[in-house]
Amino acid sequence: MLDCRRLTVRFGAKAVLDDASIAVEPGEVVAVLGPSGSGKSTLLRVIAGLQKPNSGAVLWRGDDITSTPAHERGFGLMFQDYALFPHRSVAANVAFGLEMRRVGGAVARSRVDELLDLVGLTGMAGRSVTELSGGEQQRVALARTLAPSPELVMLDEPIGALDRALRDDLTVELAAIFRDIEAAVVYVTHDQGEAFGLADRVVVMRHGAIVGDAPPDELWRRPPNEFVARFLGMDTFVTAVVSGGVADLGWTSIPMADVPPGRNRLLLRPEAMTVDDAGKIEGVVVGSTFAAGRYSLSVEVDSGVRLAVGSPRPLSVGSLVTLSIDPSAIVIVPDGQSTSSDV
Repeated sequence: MLDCRRLTVRFGAKAVLDDASIAVEPGEVVAVLGPSGSGKSTLLRVIAGLQKPNSGAVLWRGDDITSTPAHERGFGLMFQDYALFPHRSVAANVAFGLEMRRVGGAVARSRVDELLDLVGLTGMAGRSVTELSGGEQQRVALARTLAPSPELVMLDEPIGALDRALRDDLTVELAAIFRDIEAAVVYVTHDQGEAFGLADRVVVMRHGAIVGDAPPDELWRRPPNEFVARFLGMDTFVTAVVSGGVADLGWTSIPMADVPPGRNRLLLRPEAMTVDDAGKIEGVVVGSTFAAGRYSLSVEVDSGVRLAVGSPRPLSVGSLVTLSIDPSAIVIVPDGQSTSSDV
């Protein structure tokens, strides 16, 4: 449906979008994820027709629309600030896009009521938008975006200004709404939880380039490079020398038949290391934090390497532990593709 080919946007000498390609299928929800300044919003603006690329093309259903004005593309676009009309009621805000398409009367009223039901604002048509909470305003803005039934809906950090608890609730609701509509969705965010909770596919950007593109579970299980892994919160990397199907990490050896021989850069995902009384790797707890019902330990093994280890129970700093390692939770990653400064 949507096919963006090798898009580049330069502001002076800086490429804010660098040879980026992305495709979106009908009905697919694609989250574009990355840190501030990675090019996410610029990509969205190019797709919407608000920014002309220096090179590359945007195709819609096979037709080149790179030079087509934004108002002729018929896409829905929702920004973080919502841009609601304070002098209009909830219903009048939702109906705005229909008015632009000269849809009025009973047809427009029926569509407005349908959308308010969809976003959980039944019975609030006559309210002033200035009386609404941030979450309710977000729903009005979404209903207004969806009212003209666009085939492509684009959202740029739509709930980024809300508090965490409300964002979590709305992420669940947005996922349900996206399942109910027939449109394809491109959802820009810097928040991993939103992206993974909403999307069929997650595209990760860095310095204007696309550095990851996969379904959420695949991206988590097999990050394509060190930057993506670190951006997703995984930072335990080790170097191993593999020979005869065995990876020598210096402080332990692991059978890894599928790893090519020679020197390899490995990511130990959070699930790779577990505290196990029968484990053979000895270490000492040097740090402990608690989040989401689990403890995250920093364990130093005898070589001085520090490992991130999950634990269902608290362990005090200085505790001696033994660990087990799961080879299936270890990922080979290309070396030298990340620095901590932009994660």
